[in-house]
Amino acid sequence: MHKICRLVVDRTGGVVVVVVVVVVVVVVVVVVVVVVVVVVVVVEVVVVVVVVVVVVVARRQLIPEMLEAKRTGKAAWLAYPARLVIEEVKLVTPRPQPQMTA
Repeated sequence: MHKICRLVVDRTGGVVVVVVVVVVVVVVVVVVVVVVVVVVVVVEVVVVVVVVVVVVVARRQLIPEMLEAKRTGKAAWLAYPARLVIEEVKLVTPRPQPQMTA
């Protein structure tokens, strides 16, 4: 293999070596970009799933407990965790941005 590379390099003046290096660099860059995109997509999916689970739990369990505690005035400690979860959901949930008009 080394002799073949040397013969090709001697005849072409080193152009083949440059092309091989460029191809290897391009392949490495493409692989890194694909890995980064896959990781970002997986992280976004996990975040969306966690937010959906928190919202479902808040709606089915914690919000009724908070409303019951507010109505009866008892078990105020139940309202505190529910309020924290609701605030977290408000912070995580994206809000629509106003559109800029020209």
